[in-house]
Amino acid sequence: MEPRRARWPRALLFGAAVVVVLELVGARLRAWHPAWGLFVTLWVLLPAATLLLARAVRTPGERALDALGLRAVRARFVLAAVLAVPVLVVLAPLARELERRLSPFALATGAVVPLRELSQPARWLLLVASPAVCEELFFRGALLSGLRKGAGAGPAVAAASVLFGAAHVSSGGALAGALVGLVAGWLVVRAGSVVPAIVLHAAYNAWWIA
Repeated sequence: MEPRRARWPRALLFGAAVVVVLELVGARLRAWHPAWGLFVTLWVLLPAATLLLARAVRTPGERALDALGLRAVRARFVLAAVLAVPVLVVLAPLARELERRLSPFALATGAVVPLRELSQPARWLLLVASPAVCEELFFRGALLSGLRKGAGAGPAVAAASVLFGAAHVSSGGALAGALVGLVAGWLVVRAGSVVPAIVLHAAYNAWWIA
């Protein structure tokens, strides 16, 4: 039987590879068509990666839903996720400005899809609901679950947050993304469920497009 600790480097390498694919392939898809390219990235590439990683890091007897962190959650953790959003909204511009000054790769271009080209329902589906569900199931679901099998909660949350930030380099949101990832990861560890992270992510994105 494979030792639990062996799943840590596997999850880390897999996560890094997915980030590279998201940045390279995702950028080409968005260049082809901003809206449909993002949709394919979120609902084809990420779910496929999520299922593969969840299968790779599952322990014998562990349910697939548990490997993704899909469990019932207490209301207080959902409330904590909502209350954390205003703080993140204040800190995010500061993080973006710092990144713009320090990183030659920061583009600071804002949303990858021009909002004026989207209807209101499409905007909420593509820029609020889809990233919240698909990204969180990968980064705070399968990836964090895999990283915690062989590493402590702190290092696992930090590693998942760095990779989440790296997945937003092309939009100039790496530092802000890492910050959101740290809070989301902490909520997942405390709640034992990915649901608060999904709520946090959706509320955070909704703030910027409302």
